[in-house]
Amino acid sequence: MRNVAITAIIAAATLAIPALALADPYEPNDSAMQATPLHAGLNYYGSIDTIVDEDWYVFYSPGTQQVVVNMTNALHGPWDGSQDIEVIGPNGYTVRPSGGSSSATAVWATMPFTGYYAVSAGRYYVRVWAGSSDPSKDLGLYDLRLVPSDRFVDQGYVDAIGRLAPAQQAVKDAQTAVNTDAGAITKDKAMMRRYVHQRPVWRIWHRRLLTAQHKLSMDKPALKSAQATLAGIQTAINADSAPF
Repeated sequence: MRNVAITAIIAAATLAIPALALADPYEPNDSAMQATPLHAGLNYYGSIDTIVDEDWYVFYSPGTQQVVVNMTNALHGPWDGSQDIEVIGPNGYTVRPSGGSSSATAVWATMPFTGYYAVSAGRYYVRVWAGSSDPSKDLGLYDLRLVPSDRFVDQGYVDAIGRLAPAQQAVKDAQTAVNTDAGAITKDKAMMRRYVHQRPVWRIWHRRLLTAQHKLSMDKPALKSAQATLAGIQTAINADSAPF
């Protein structure tokens, strides 16, 4: 595998600067399930708003590579805060840096920080949170940037991975709807046979049958569309995650 260098630059400002007190556009991203995909070359302006706030981001490694994570002050001034950062690997454990600044020997680190991470294929999370309970130091805005190299994971792969889980859920929901329709049709037909000599009751079940059949006629194309979308996403992932 060829090594790939990625630099993630995170800079933070405190809430003591009213001009920068902007809403975090990536909320909710307070857990791994809500993690914001990191796209190479873009700036992510987030905010730690409370001492219990966490911001999660995710990037994808197609193979063995080196990841360099930097955290600096956005205003290029002295930083005495304790906002922390960690990189979490596919196995759910925090990745320990192999080198970097003086704080890089820790499992997680406080700004200013530079850490070098040896990663393999899989999904990696970047977690930012308040390092202590002192709002004067820990709360504020930050700038997260994933600086690309020419060998960085293709952005199409990141996009496709971000769409995978919703597409899988859409197929599951559509299949459930089709199964429910089919079950209703089976039941309605059985009830119609049961009440074939009781026309008023038979008509009730007949109307229900027509409704279920109409719903099925709409849900089947929706299922096919969801399956096609999922297949396209999986194709994109397979194409962009080939070994390099």
